[in-house]
Amino acid sequence: MINQRKRVLFYLLFSILFIIVSIFLISMNNFPLPVSRGSDFIVQWLAAKAFAKENLSPYLPSVQTRTEEFVYGSKAASDEERLKFSSPLYSVLVILPFALISSAKVAQFIWMVVLGVTLAAHLGIALRLNGWKPAIWLLFLLVAFVYLGFYNFQALASGSIIIIVALFIFLALLTIRFRRYELAGLLLALATIQPRAVLLVIIFILFWSLSKRLWRIAFWFFAGVAILFIIGLLFIPNWPIIFTIWGWAILQPKPLSKY
Repeated sequence: MINQRKRVLFYLLFSILFIIVSIFLISMNNFPLPVSRGSDFIVQWLAAKAFAKENLSPYLPSVQTRTEEFVYGSKAASDEERLKFSSPLYSVLVILPFALISSAKVAQFIWMVVLGVTLAAHLGIALRLNGWKPAIWLLFLLVAFVYLGFYNFQALASGSIIIIVALFIFLALLTIRFRRYELAGLLLALATIQPRAVLLVIIFILFWSLSKRLWRIAFWFFAGVAILFIIGLLFIPNWPIIFTIWGWAILQPKPLSKY
């Protein structure tokens, strides 16, 4: 029987191993990927740089053009994805520390490491929530699946902020278990930095909390969203309108890839 301390040690070692393996595979130029390497991160990173250093709205077409030229070498072709910033303005706060790094490669590498650690936290919190203590060999397979499973690997390769969003959801569930309802509501509010990805999950959690008369979760969620909206309004008063228009454009059918 392996004690908890050894189990945690093995978990950390497995996580470090697969973080290294994942980053190595992503860095290989001849390794086939379904997405452009770091494209999601570059969209957020250049938007944050334009906002923080040039006082520009990240929703400007010029910022989109700059991003596409950075990733594709020119404006996106008809069969390529348009790289526009389509997140709520307050999502810039997550990327802001990385926007202070001048080198895109350095910023992208550090961001990828952060996402790798975050994926490890996903599994750790999930195991804590259900109280499961798998055998070491099964723990190894779980960690391998978390990092090399198609969707997680794709998100890691593109540098998607959705991995951070998922962490907020996991932490919200964990704080609910420990009856920290105010913190849970605020964490759910932070998860709205990518609202289209988590809208149904948040609605389900809010309905569940109301059915259990846990009013504080819903109250602090709406209070947190209101605070984040107001912070954005202080910088760009019409950002919710632009975000809505941008979001609708993102939902429109995309051209089929030439591949």
